[in-house]
Amino acid sequence: MITPIFRLDQDCDNLIIIIRIVDIRTLSNPNEIEIYHEDREFIFYGKPYYLRLKLPGQVESSYSIEEDADQLQAEQMGSIGNNLRCSFDCDRNELKIKIPKKNRGEHFSDLEMIGNFLCKPKKKFHSNLIEVDEITQINDEEENEDEDFDWTLEQTLPQLSLNVLARERYGFANSFENIFDENDNEILELIDVREPGRKSIQQRRLERLRKENGDFDEEHYLADLFDDEMIANIVEKNPSWVDSESNSTIWIDMLLNDEDRQRIIDQLPRKEFPKFNSITRAAIVLSLCDILYAYLYDLRTTDFEHTVESAWTIRKLSPTISWFEFWIPIRFESTDQLMDSIKIKLEHPQKQENNHFDFEKNLIEFAEGDNLPLLMMISCIRRSLIYPLYRNWKLSIRVANDLVDILLRGRNAILKCLLGKFKI
Repeated sequence: MITPIFRLDQDCDNLIIIIRIVDIRTLSNPNEIEIYHEDREFIFYGKPYYLRLKLPGQVESSYSIEEDADQLQAEQMGSIGNNLRCSFDCDRNELKIKIPKKNRGEHFSDLEMIGNFLCKPKKKFHSNLIEVDEITQINDEEENEDEDFDWTLEQTLPQLSLNVLARERYGFANSFENIFDENDNEILELIDVREPGRKSIQQRRLERLRKENGDFDEEHYLADLFDDEMIANIVEKNPSWVDSESNSTIWIDMLLNDEDRQRIIDQLPRKEFPKFNSITRAAIVLSLCDILYAYLYDLRTTDFEHTVESAWTIRKLSPTISWFEFWIPIRFESTDQLMDSIKIKLEHPQKQENNHFDFEKNLIEFAEGDNLPLLMMISCIRRSLIYPLYRNWKLSIRVANDLVDILLRGRNAILKCLLGKFKI
């Protein structure tokens, strides 16, 4: 069965489910279309489409309905069955189902998060497989009573080393472990942090800041500072969602289209996500912001058309992607940990100076900052002045303004950017 492209809308008294139907087989036999809803459950079936949703609020109950062919193809809204009204738009190939809310006037929130409403498949239990194996074994013994063969295999429990047990978590929301084979050289091309499973959040952050200081190229930065004619054009150009003539927002450019919704349906994991605490939720929001900053930097510097280098640019500029940064407050709880953090790394001997202790101390104070949004923003701007082709302060600030603009436009604009990044 195929999950159709769909979206949700509402008015004061009704929840509206709009399903796109492009398969002619569905419309050729409308009598086989079934629509059912009760409380917070909605089911649509019309071969080859099947859609089952867990609705965001309660709706009036109904029973399975076999649509009448004439009424299904009507363009005007009409009552069909019990508490169900639907119409079909022939031009847009959309079936619009209008369901009365149980509590009239109730507002259903987050309707654009369509992936949250897809029902998760039930877990399958395989307890009967044991019985089948036992029966098969008995039958084999009856058929081969004269044979004396040991079919059993020696079984040993895997030995877990202390290194495996002591793994650190990393990745988005700091929720993964044992993902990478740290001996695989291909990992070095994907991320900047080495052996992430052996490094805490504090260690990764400090190592990232040290690496950034060592990688800063003064000559490249000064060259882009004084020879900035091309960069000035990049900075002045309006993004695709702003009309150049009126300088006003083109809202339709930031709305999700059918392709975007289909990508959400296909790619979003259908699983229950854990309920994070407030600190973790704030860290996730900041991680999304640094990813968006990297995406918007690449978008602006490529004339709003991504290139083959876009994936590298986004990965390099985002601390979350390249260093598994997790934006939570960190503190050094022991003297040993503090002394270990201020050791100068041998990989950057050219940066060792007589005042290196004060330098490292300031670095630690910066890493321990309580203003995490500021720390995130500074980290993004730092990396935009160190790694990409164009390294210019005005450009970095313009991208920061683009980020603020996208955040102010709301969830649809954010999802549009994240889906654009996913295409890359």
